[in-house]
Amino acid sequence: MICRLLLSTYLIYEEPAMQAIEHLKPHSVDCLFTSPNPPRSDAEVSSLVEFFKKFQTYIKDTGVAFVELGDYHNKRGELGGIPHYFFMAMKAEGWTMRSTLIWYRKGDKSKMEDTMRFRRDCEFIFMFAPDKNHFFNDRLGMQETSLISVPPEQVRKTEFKSGFPEEVVRYCIIPTTKPQDIILDPFAGTSTTGVVALKNGRHYIGFEIKKGYKELAEKRLSRFGIKELEDEDEEIVTQTIECGRD
Repeated sequence: MICRLLLSTYLIYEEPAMQAIEHLKPHSVDCLFTSPNPPRSDAEVSSLVEFFKKFQTYIKDTGVAFVELGDYHNKRGELGGIPHYFFMAMKAEGWTMRSTLIWYRKGDKSKMEDTMRFRRDCEFIFMFAPDKNHFFNDRLGMQETSLISVPPEQVRKTEFKSGFPEEVVRYCIIPTTKPQDIILDPFAGTSTTGVVALKNGRHYIGFEIKKGYKELAEKRLSRFGIKELEDEDEEIVTQTIECGRD
């Protein structure tokens, strides 16, 4: 009997996203999921959009990109409207907006910022694609709602996690990718996206500029997959282990 076990791999670059993306091959990424810090100025929005303009070269024609963005209130108590600004800027760069999902932070008990307005307990997740012909597994039935009702994850002081729930990532990437597809998070943080990718048989690439995060993330990811070696082409390769008996 001969069997073949497919292993999920991960690779993290400790570089700025605009620089690290050049390690990838054109049209190699099946799905991007990221939750960057909300931009707080026009310049920061422009910088984020500029990355996605460059990323268009690296996503497959059938791929998708999910961007989870929060918002903020300025000193005058005015909501910044950053997600809406970002959405319009992405459309101007030729991205096709396919869905807007809402992450409802169910049970969020964080302190009210201002008792004269409603609690800010939901955030946008924008789903972009090169065009409408992206991959989507509609047989899973996950397209029935665009509301993801999940509480923030509770994190112990000794854990290397952000508190961003794995279920939010899973809800987005499972219907839009297949096993062994490549998932990218260009603002990886603690690599929660990577954990979800590896747990579900996908490969993962992360970019993170913060010093020390690469080693911590790799330790976390090593529980669910194997580190991909950086060869001359620095390409994620599907690895296999063959087993059997005569």
